Amino acid sequence: MIGSSLFILMAWIERKAILRQAAESNAALIVQWGDLMTDACPCQNFPRTDKRFHYQDDPTLSHAESILSTHHPEMLKDYQMTLRTIQTCPKNANTYGMMHADMHQGNLLLCGKDLVVLDFDDCCYGYFMMDLAAAFDGYMADIPMGDEWIKDAMFFLKTIGEGYGCHIDDVIFFKVWFPVFLKYRYYILLIFFYESTDQSETWIKEVLDLIEGHEQLMSTLFEAFETM
Repeated sequence: MIGSSLFILMAWIERKAILRQAAESNAALIVQWGDLMTDACPCQNFPRTDKRFHYQDDPTLSHAESILSTHHPEMLKDYQMTLRTIQTCPKNANTYGMMHADMHQGNLLLCGKDLVVLDFDDCCYGYFMMDLAAAFDGYMADIPMGDEWIKDAMFFLKTIGEGYGCHIDDVIFFKVWFPVFLKYRYYILLIFFYESTDQSETWIKEVLDLIEGHEQLMSTLFEAFETM
């Protein structure tokens, strides 16, 4: 989640990075990025030598309740509610299947005109919107909150949505479910940072701030969508 100040989409042309600030020039790649998350996802045909787990059995979350109870007991109920809400999300061919589980820009490279996905270690069965949440989280990392954040967030979601396409059933589905999966992503990161041997208090604080301000931020974002 925590990126450099360059906010790069990790696509390389002649060893040069495409900068996030040049968002409009990245539009075609972002559309392709969205398409990779659903039935075109390379995970679907990726050679597997063992059975993959389902998202609820993610090893990262095996000690989640214990960690939250110790460090942030006030968040435990919200975490449990987030999981229960996700469990009510419809499962069908457009929403659930083999997913990458960590498809942020750092795991993408450009090969010619095609994006190539790296790092399949976390690949599992889950909701495609989890990949969308990871992409959004990575792309928006470190952007100061305010009008510029809203502008960039709207551009990214609308553009990646062109590739995600028919897998967003309607606007209500997107508005109802995307915030839930994004918060789930934040909790995964929080637990990962606490369990990491290279634990960073700065990273933990940033994720905590995202969780605590999540509802207000999503409300502001979708109010902006409705005015367009």
